[in-house]
Amino acid sequence: MTKQFSDKPILDFRKRKFFRMTRAVVDDESIDLKPVDIAVYSVLCMYADNDDTSSYPSVETIAKKARCSMRTVHRSLDTLKEVGYIDIINRKDRRGFKETNFYYIPGLTVVPKQPPCDTSVNYDLFQGSREGLNWDHRPKWLWDMFMELDESCALSGLKENITIDHVLPRGVNEWSNKKGNLMPLNSRLNSSKSDKNLFLWFDDVEERLNLPRSRFNKVISIIAEQNGMSFEEYKIYYFKEYEKYLKKKGVRVIDE
Repeated sequence: MTKQFSDKPILDFRKRKFFRMTRAVVDDESIDLKPVDIAVYSVLCMYADNDDTSSYPSVETIAKKARCSMRTVHRSLDTLKEVGYIDIINRKDRRGFKETNFYYIPGLTVVPKQPPCDTSVNYDLFQGSREGLNWDHRPKWLWDMFMELDESCALSGLKENITIDHVLPRGVNEWSNKKGNLMPLNSRLNSSKSDKNLFLWFDDVEERLNLPRSRFNKVISIIAEQNGMSFEEYKIYYFKEYEKYLKKKGVRVIDE
């Protein structure tokens, strides 16, 4: 299959005098970040590759630019990952030797202000690629879902740092990147949820993160309808598919 690319030009900010940084990292005082944590985050943003929100400077480079020790960088990276501002992927070369980490910065994903002009996007073309899971290649049904949710995060109602989340983890089945398994989600919630069971994860964080149950029920109802199911039918389906996912990962599942 021939890979299709967007006509939108790639914007490379690395050689410019300015770089983008998520406002919430500085502005959200509810998150207890130290000045060095913000400095480390700003370095990652400075090295973000084009507009795909990935960054891969070495720890030594980060320490040099943030004016701190490498040990401090490691602590700051752990903190930033814990609060959901970055995701860290360990990389190895073909021989198995460690390379520089790959840092994904979900908070840099920007939601466009205009609706899609092309409503016939073939989402299959982007299956399994990060490029296919951003708003530049969104199909009309995903945009319509976003609009139905007041242009905000499906679960919290926040209107900033919106990313696209897989309801069932990516790779569960051939439908993981298609209608009925994607929803707009705030980047911090997306990182917190990760590949966890959505129903169990929500039960765990609902009170702590002050997430409204009514909104959760509305989102699940929308997704259930997209799959041609009722709320309860979808919940049963979800747990069965998630169990398959765990077995595929090699996680032992104990049947009750």
